[in-house]
Amino acid sequence: MATPSYVLPVRLIKVIDESRWEPLKCDLQITPEGFRTAKPIYVILSHVWSRQEPRWSHVFGVRGTAIPSFSFDKIGKACIEVNKMQLKYLWVDTCCVESKNERCAGVNCEYSLFSNAEVCFAYLHDVKYVPGWDPNNDVVRSSWFKRGWTICELVASREIIFFAKDWQVLGRKSELCSQLARYTGIDERVLRDRKYLAKISVAQRMTWALYPKTSWDPLMRQFRVDTLTRETRIEEDMAYCLMGLFSVNMPLKPKEGFPAAFRRLQAAIILQHPYDTSIFAWKRDSCHHDTRVLAETLTDFKDCDTIINQKEPTGPTDPLDPGMGLVQADPDKKGVFIKLPITPVHPVLNTNGGTHWANLNCREAGPGFSNIAVELRLHSHKRRCDRTRFGKKWPPGEPAFGRASPNQWFFIGYDGQAFWCDRTPASHRNAAPPNQSAAPHSNSPRPRSSHSPQRSSSPRQADRHDPSDHYGPSASR
Repeated sequence: MATPSYVLPVRLIKVIDESRWEPLKCDLQITPEGFRTAKPIYVILSHVWSRQEPRWSHVFGVRGTAIPSFSFDKIGKACIEVNKMQLKYLWVDTCCVESKNERCAGVNCEYSLFSNAEVCFAYLHDVKYVPGWDPNNDVVRSSWFKRGWTICELVASREIIFFAKDWQVLGRKSELCSQLARYTGIDERVLRDRKYLAKISVAQRMTWALYPKTSWDPLMRQFRVDTLTRETRIEEDMAYCLMGLFSVNMPLKPKEGFPAAFRRLQAAIILQHPYDTSIFAWKRDSCHHDTRVLAETLTDFKDCDTIINQKEPTGPTDPLDPGMGLVQADPDKKGVFIKLPITPVHPVLNTNGGTHWANLNCREAGPGFSNIAVELRLHSHKRRCDRTRFGKKWPPGEPAFGRASPNQWFFIGYDGQAFWCDRTPASHRNAAPPNQSAAPHSNSPRPRSSHSPQRSSSPRQADRHDPSDHYGPSASR
């Protein structure tokens, strides 16, 4: 489900128009009712949380945990800057979100909250002011640039004013697009115009969650560059903070951990971007065995920064099929269905099971026409589908890829397991369990569905009655 185009903050700090500012007094006024009718012009603060941050109750003076004065000072200094701009309202995540429901709504609507703000203040508490500031020249990477939430904030905000630790202005996003793109890996065109985000592949957007770290290797006596994932205080937030980049919403599940949250995120992305199958173009160098179809970590996408979408067929030999990328939500809310064109790796040996290329709707940027395919191992037993560590780039005109490829339905569960289906998803709920199980391209008669692969008549499967014959394991039903 896409994020609403305009989201109103529930609470805002009202900045009093005074020449002097004393943040520990009642100058920090918050409107409890929010703004339900008018669209307020507000500033939004982006910052790194300290160990103790003022909450809604602290701002109103309700007794509770003692909050250090510097935490209030940060909000007060932001209010002073708001007042200088002759604006009246400020949104701060620490004290403008009160309940768990508001946090869930705020996380799901984070992109809209930042995109609708007049300007974003980015407070870099660990950066000293220098004229002509360039983040690429910093000896130590600011913790603000290591945050997971920074990605969405950089992309969504129409303008960002960067402040040093003493609240001197370091620069503006509009003036530093080239430097920020080089420092963060975010496409410069997106930083200049956030509407360009729609043209960036899912796989490339995933790479923005990573950043390089250069360190000295004493054994090799040379500098080594490692790829690190950005950081969040809560493990699963590293998946939640990416929702805005893909215009998806999903419920927050406390303590579910990053792996589960990341799988749910990928399933939501598949539903929201049915023709962008670059989400399957990840690679894992250390994988020496079959694995699940969905990526397990963000570093699986580290080499996907040059992958672009190919949404329209470009010629008669183009491998794309009109049904490619078709998706359906699972009625039982256990995963997602997707239809992909597949090609046998060994066309002569296309009996039960076997290995197939799943042809993706993406390619490497640059000269040539290098389409990407990933290798899937289809098992006749319970119709499980595994991803191997191998991938392939098809040069233009190669016969194996140019050959018409049938579309195959797959079910991908929230647990990351995938299964190939012998019927369209709509027919699964009321269909009787099949007596046989076979992989695509067998030489048996075809079932009812025109989208279904042919099935085996092996006598070993004659008495089999397993719910997983529909799609996935019985535990998923």
